[in-house]
Amino acid sequence: MRQELVDATDDAFMVDAAAVVGAFEMMTRIADGTGTSHPAPRMDAFEPVRDALGLDDYQTARLVAD
Repeated sequence: MRQELVDATDDAFMVDAAAVVGAFEMMTRIADGTGTSHPAPRMDAFEPVRDALGLDDYQTARLVAD
């Protein structure tokens, strides 16, 4: 996939994309480590997106809300 991205754009774009992915991974780990959770109304509003993307099927999915 990296090579396909480089072929479609360039090396610098691929590096920027990797940095964005890394930042999101870091933020997720920080949120998980602090026990951050979403309020029930937000979880309910996000349900169609979770269903469409199959997010609840992931082994690490957590559906607990405040």
